Amino acid sequence: MTQVTERLAMKILHADEHTLFRDGLRHILTTLDDDLEFLEADTLASARNSLTFHDDIDLVLLDIQLSDLSGCAGLRLLWETNPTIPLVVLTACEDRSLAKQAIESGAAGYVPKSVTSQTLLNALRIVLNGGIYAPRSLSHAPAQNGFTAPRHSILTRRQLEVLALMSEGLPNKLIARQLFVSEATVKGHVTAILDILGVKNRMQAVNKVRSNGHQFVGSVMRKGNYQIGIQENSHVKPIRTHAVGRNKSRVA
Repeated sequence: MTQVTERLAMKILHADEHTLFRDGLRHILTTLDDDLEFLEADTLASARNSLTFHDDIDLVLLDIQLSDLSGCAGLRLLWETNPTIPLVVLTACEDRSLAKQAIESGAAGYVPKSVTSQTLLNALRIVLNGGIYAPRSLSHAPAQNGFTAPRHSILTRRQLEVLALMSEGLPNKLIARQLFVSEATVKGHVTAILDILGVKNRMQAVNKVRSNGHQFVGSVMRKGNYQIGIQENSHVKPIRTHAVGRNKSRVA
């Protein structure tokens, strides 16, 4: 029987109390990925529940004014329990001090709902590439379209997994299949890795890590007998196969 491999679509979780706004945003975000998988939540509790059952979410969009979200304390709790998933605050509150507090609490971005759809998409691309975004009006940085800065001075667990697979010579498409994320997400991680390591291409990134005494073992990176940056229970997901259906690509 013919089987298919599921298309590796980007998966975004949006937590907002207003159904109409969630519906509109879903349409806008298809620009990032035509086959975007869009998860919805109307409370912090339901968002946390979605994160528990979906461990392959690429991005979280969160309205900081949810009824059960106690300001940045709830935001920090969400980030601390899911530190490898970029979280962007999407809110009607245009307050400079709150934006600063949100970033300090773990948010990778702070986007007012008053921005244009193109500004929002640009902000999300920055975050997916490993940066931090806040509009110029809410930041002290003299940036043209917003404030961006490296989010981490070291690689995240997911970036290390991508780097390990890069060391095996895998292209972005195959890395995406191995990690069961979208190819666009892998491209974002690769861009962030090159920026953090200060190199121009994938080969330079791998060689730089190896020159510092690290070695790749499967999907993890080690130095001596110590694993670097990836927890022992970290794993690479296999490709899933399904019967022919909507948004599936057929394989022989």
